[in-house]
Amino acid sequence: MMHLGSITHFENGGITDEQFITDPEAVEQRFTSLDIPVRFRDTWNTLKNNRYFLAGRYNLGYHKLPQDSLHKGPGAFVPVASIALSSQYIQQHRRFLSYDTAYVNVDGVQMQQIDRFYAHRYYEGAVDDSIRYTSLKNCVSLSLREGFKEWVKFGLSAFLEYDLRHYSIRDTLGQGYASHRESAVTLGGVLNKQQGENLLFNLRADLGVLGVNLGEFRAMGNVETGFELAGKRTTLTAEAYIKNLKPKYLQENYSSKYFRWNHDLGDIRRVYLGGKLYIPFTHTTVSAGVENLQNYIYYGTDKMIAQEGGNIQVLTARIDQQLRLGIFHWDNEVVYQTSSNEEVIPLPTLSIYSNMFLKAKIVNELTLQLGVDAHYHTKYYAPGYEPALLQFYNQREREIGDYPIATLYANMHLKQTRFFLMFYNVGPKVLKKNESFSLPGYPVNPFVFKLGLSVNLHN
Repeated sequence: MMHLGSITHFENGGITDEQFITDPEAVEQRFTSLDIPVRFRDTWNTLKNNRYFLAGRYNLGYHKLPQDSLHKGPGAFVPVASIALSSQYIQQHRRFLSYDTAYVNVDGVQMQQIDRFYAHRYYEGAVDDSIRYTSLKNCVSLSLREGFKEWVKFGLSAFLEYDLRHYSIRDTLGQGYASHRESAVTLGGVLNKQQGENLLFNLRADLGVLGVNLGEFRAMGNVETGFELAGKRTTLTAEAYIKNLKPKYLQENYSSKYFRWNHDLGDIRRVYLGGKLYIPFTHTTVSAGVENLQNYIYYGTDKMIAQEGGNIQVLTARIDQQLRLGIFHWDNEVVYQTSSNEEVIPLPTLSIYSNMFLKAKIVNELTLQLGVDAHYHTKYYAPGYEPALLQFYNQREREIGDYPIATLYANMHLKQTRFFLMFYNVGPKVLKKNESFSLPGYPVNPFVFKLGLSVNLHN
């Protein structure tokens, strides 16, 4: 299998005056979206991600003798075990480039336009930061099949994985690029049961035994059971994990024009326990979970990487409810979240998604859907976005939220063809105010009418 991907994202660093969005009349001039002042121009983040994957499996087993003595031949093949080999090669490249290079005078210092927004400059000239990463991962596994005999109630697998990684990053202290090569060997296993109805489970554990991930381990699993309620099968699922993770190379070492660090970070420890209940006759799903994090790595208010040595607890509870009455449909998702350290892991207390629509078949296979959906979350200090790092960081200056992003839409579906009409972000037209921001400095698209045609060529 081969996957080639490339994307170029034009960066403007966010708008510099939110009044153009929140109170456009106060600007006292006519303007379009292109006239709204932004931090910088002619700046791009380019990402490339190529993946090549090759795998093979050899089954071991026996031929089941036919019950009919008149039947000749070896009988059906029953797989007992299998040996699998896989190889995966990943190439990733990220480049941050800016032509916003006109010189300006800031407090008597000559600098390029984009330089005004950063405290440090580790090399002169136009911004051209680049990182390359490659990974060659080979894995061999041996698996015992579930159910090849009636008394074999589970499957069992063991695997050994070798990962050779290479990093290349612009060296701001010298010329050219600094390189780093590392390897990691992981030993692991999987125990699972996917047949039957009363009890299903999947348990996995792995341990770093050699290289940079020596001592890293993960143990995770989920268990599912079910029972009859009002004539339909209700399922109950529990999941948990415990992880001790080594920091990644780029979390400890980074070099660019505006940011540079070299850290010796501690292992990240994560423990999670959660569960989910699905009630089919009411179309209700209820789930909840709690996670404890120690040595959590994040980007602080100074946009530099940081690590919180204490324990942080994150609690999440969610309910998904689908209502049906004839052609009337109403789908709702409500999520409650809380963090014991909001300055490190900020979260909105309440997040809601609601989709109300009418769906009916007009003639033959032509389906019509008319509706409105909306996203909403309470105010919180949403992360800021730093284009030079291509990362989100914690900020404590601007709260985002307490404003719905609503869309009116119509879908028409005929076999493999869909035609749609959409009035996106109708809130400002109805509420007569506009607080529709996704992040500080980044407003969502304004009220706009869209239409389109989608054809699924897969038959």
